[in-house]
Amino acid sequence: MAVVKSAQQKLSEKMNSLVRYKLNDDGTVSVINPPERNGGSRNFSLGYPASSTAVDDYKNAVKGDNVFTSLLEAQNAGARQQGQLSDKLRATYEQQLADLANREGTYNTLAEQIAGLTGGVRRAGVGQDFNQALDQLGAGRNYGASDLSTRLNFQVSDQQIIDDYNATRLGRLNRIVQDGNSQIAGIQARLDAANKLYEGLPANDPRRVSAKVGIDELKADLANVQGAVTKAGQQITDFKPVTPTDAEGLKEITSFREFIKLPEERAGEQLKQIDPEAYQTAVGLGQR
Repeated sequence: MAVVKSAQQKLSEKMNSLVRYKLNDDGTVSVINPPERNGGSRNFSLGYPASSTAVDDYKNAVKGDNVFTSLLEAQNAGARQQGQLSDKLRATYEQQLADLANREGTYNTLAEQIAGLTGGVRRAGVGQDFNQALDQLGAGRNYGASDLSTRLNFQVSDQQIIDDYNATRLGRLNRIVQDGNSQIAGIQARLDAANKLYEGLPANDPRRVSAKVGIDELKADLANVQGAVTKAGQQITDFKPVTPTDAEGLKEITSFREFIKLPEERAGEQLKQIDPEAYQTAVGLGQR
């Protein structure tokens, strides 16, 4: 018997099929996500309604030979690019060693190249953004980003609210893992290239000290991102969906229903609290 997929499942599969991976000039891989569904838009060029501006931005972003449909393809292309760069650098250094009588000049060049691979491309706080994203999972939701936010209260069941909450939370964890793995691939490629160049410096050369500091910083960056990805992966493994009957689920249902409540409902409740008699008068007038 064929399994009937819900509209939400079909949308999720469609959006996952549109995720692309861009190989950047520095060897890192960026994730290009399709635009979010916008129920009020008439632009269906991606197979579901989405903002025209967001669709145009997405289509422009996925242009080029450096955009791939899978993370593995992008990582392989990056590895080939990094390998070509390393080979070119190695050939350059070997030629310099043969041509230059002044070996000191050659070693200075090696040290500068290592600095370029480590300090030159290193970004302060690498890994902290992933850990902050994990910490913010417990913060309040952006209900306006939910597909259910355009509906009225009577059109949304408690179970739909809970399913949307669980899917959103799990989706954010998966994005942290995907983005983190892309960062890991880029940092590892730079670290490998820097280590190869480091081997070209004499054992007792003082320039090895500063080069080693830069390499150690890259290693620390790599460990930070790997730690965040591991933590997110464990949370995915341990993920337990909330239900409409537990405390967290009830809180989420109440908060979401308050968000999509009509303005006149809120105004009526405020009037009832401030002036019950005026509220009853307004209700009587409405019934007439």
